[in-house]
Amino acid sequence: MGQPNDSILKNAYIELYNMNREGYKNWVTAVQDLLLKSNDNYLKSTWENQGFRIYSKYKIQRLKVNIAKLLQDRFQKKWFDLVNKNEALSVRNNIEREWVPKNKLRTYRIFKTDYKLESYLKANMNINHRKSITYLRTSSHQLNIEIGRRFNIPPEERICELCNSGVEDEYHFLCACPIYKDMRVTFFRRLEIYPEQDGQYPKEKTLKALFEFGKDFRTCRIIGDFCYQMTQKRNKLLELADTHIIIIRTVYS
Repeated sequence: MGQPNDSILKNAYIELYNMNREGYKNWVTAVQDLLLKSNDNYLKSTWENQGFRIYSKYKIQRLKVNIAKLLQDRFQKKWFDLVNKNEALSVRNNIEREWVPKNKLRTYRIFKTDYKLESYLKANMNINHRKSITYLRTSSHQLNIEIGRRFNIPPEERICELCNSGVEDEYHFLCACPIYKDMRVTFFRRLEIYPEQDGQYPKEKTLKALFEFGKDFRTCRIIGDFCYQMTQKRNKLLELADTHIIIIRTVYS
């Protein structure tokens, strides 16, 4: 409000401010809600003062920092709520004929608890290895848990085509499928990840060990290599299986 009276910017703001006071929601309404609903008395007084007091450069800079922090905190809270939110399926369960709870990020939420740039994205590593980590972390892969979602197949029916012993989700693929046992044991020893007494790897603990990255770039590279090699092996095995089926059909047709 410290602008000259003939300032276009000042007059535009005054017009929006008056419309807000009359009940018409606009950009000023959003600013008002942001400042008054904060726990920062400095921001509240800034709104109530409406700039009629002359602010020093220091106070203006402090205002910018406080607003930036407020916006960041609000965004991170909204992000966390969205990641941990259960949503209804857009299709009906074929068995019970009712809406069922579902969240594509059910695995992601296990290890992603902070909004930050992960260390594997900064590590000096093979680009294909980094992509493999990203695909598995974000469920942007070709596992049946994801492919089945696209075709409205109930989650419990998205079975692993190689072992037929469980739903092919990220945990089954990386930590449980017997087809990849030798490769899994080799890499897990390098990562110091060991099974429990029943021979199984606990789901939450193991996924966090794989995807809750610290600052150790060496570990990032090992995990990247593991995810890439596992994906490549799966693709080759499925390709061989398809070829075998085609040969059988050709022989008996």
